[in-house]
Amino acid sequence: MSRASWIASFAVAFVLVGCAMGQCAPSGKYPRTESFSTLRSIKDLPGPAGIELSLEEHGESILATLRDYEGSPEPLETKLRGTLKGCDVRLSGQNKRGRVEVSGKIAIAIFKGTIVRQVGKDAYSEKVSLKRKPPRDNLESGL
Repeated sequence: MSRASWIASFAVAFVLVGCAMGQCAPSGKYPRTESFSTLRSIKDLPGPAGIELSLEEHGESILATLRDYEGSPEPLETKLRGTLKGCDVRLSGQNKRGRVEVSGKIAIAIFKGTIVRQVGKDAYSEKVSLKRKPPRDNLESGL
């Protein structure tokens, strides 16, 4: 590969990455809502299993709800608050079991990060990759 074609390839890759990363940040329309999930139906369980993270973005400020589905119709809900800087998310809150912290990155199709749950004196860390859910208004309009 010649130096000129390598530079051209690098420039194209840089632009594509920049465009992809730019899609994670709010476009100036507030509040902006995004949801990410790993919910699955499990045979013989009355409800789904998995995690759902809903974000309501107000510029660099975020209100969020983390729902842990453990096979029952009623999830364990945690209300979270935090920040959005570029594509980086940092959230914290408390549920009936203890403190919860979420950190990660929003990408075009996923939220990839870590959830740390404090239960008593113990902390449990879980790496997650949650798929973006289509916006509810797109489902209703057929877009």
